[in-house]
Amino acid sequence: MAAKVRVALVIMLLLCCAASAALATPTGVSVSINQGDSSTTSDVVFLYMTASTSNPPLQVRFSNWGFGISSQWETYFQKKMWMLEPAGTLYATKGVTVEFKDATGTVSASDSIFVVSPLNPNVLAQKRWHYSNLSGNSISLTGGPTGICFDGLNMWVAKYTDNYLAKIRAPDATIISSVSYTTGAYPIDVVSDGRYVWSVNYVGDSVTKRELDGSLIGTYAVGDQPHRACFDGTYIWVGCAGDDKLYRIHANTNVVESSAVIGDYPQGIAFDGNYLWVAMKYDDVVKKIRPSDYAVMGTYPVGTEPEAVLFDGANIWVTNRGDNTVTKLRAVDGANKGTFAVGTQPIGIAFDGAVIWVANWGSATVSKLRAADGTPWGTVSVPGSPWDLAFDGANVWVACYGAEAVLKL
Repeated sequence: MAAKVRVALVIMLLLCCAASAALATPTGVSVSINQGDSSTTSDVVFLYMTASTSNPPLQVRFSNWGFGISSQWETYFQKKMWMLEPAGTLYATKGVTVEFKDATGTVSASDSIFVVSPLNPNVLAQKRWHYSNLSGNSISLTGGPTGICFDGLNMWVAKYTDNYLAKIRAPDATIISSVSYTTGAYPIDVVSDGRYVWSVNYVGDSVTKRELDGSLIGTYAVGDQPHRACFDGTYIWVGCAGDDKLYRIHANTNVVESSAVIGDYPQGIAFDGNYLWVAMKYDDVVKKIRPSDYAVMGTYPVGTEPEAVLFDGANIWVTNRGDNTVTKLRAVDGANKGTFAVGTQPIGIAFDGAVIWVANWGSATVSKLRAADGTPWGTVSVPGSPWDLAFDGANVWVACYGAEAVLKL
């Protein structure tokens, strides 16, 4: 009898071991910051991950070294944009730990990288480190200023009607230089990727790439009526209103690719670290797009004639030109967090870390909304048809098309 009990116990032990082997925690886990680079010029990096499991679901969460707070668990994926902490600290080694979890347990992997650049344009929406000359300026800038952006040191302004791109020193609002285009290009928007400045040519159906000193690198054909652009860490993305497609240009190789028809009259475009959010002006919706294959991951109703789109780190903000409102959507699921009245024909938007700034074309004003809940925080009168806004870490800049001026608020 004792022998039979011993045999039964051995069998049970073997079965338990086999079950444990079958229910192993995630295997082959790894994380690489910027694919193994030893240094970087930005606190914003890409995490590349590998893992496998026989016990789904496989999930991941993230934490920065020295900060005991982890992100929420989310579905495993192989690439994620991430901000290192403490943001803005230079010449320092920073690291990330990724936890991988399946039905049976959790394992982790880590990597680090050295941050070396004196410029850090990618974190300016969250941090205020540039404090010189806070008094404001008004700069005369003929030629219909439209799009405006900050490259970490200087402001760039697209001058729509005279085919120029102006460069303005941010601390003292001095015009440093300007560069010209072929007549008929009509630059309407401008975006910096931290290394280059890219201008969108509305009539020229193209995008022009320049060094930060203004020297020309190249001009690349896109679709009909390109309007607004954004950078996702790899590509410059442009919505083309004339052919209803998205175009992307690889920031290093300059290869141009396009989606199929994505919606009616794509306008504003923003990147949330994982997905693109694109305003479809005549569909009255914003679409959430997967960058890898242009797949539509969600469609969310907003106001009438949505135009500009902004990501504040947690939410998507959309200006609705047709009904004089701004809509706030929660980025994680597109839930509507409110619609807020602003001025007439809102078409530009910016974020300073606490306040949403809205350029109202029709009423010559800039509205301020508290980002936390959309509470109005005042209105600033500006001259003549404000088109676009940008934040430089201390001041909000406004490009006023009708007044042919740029204001530093």
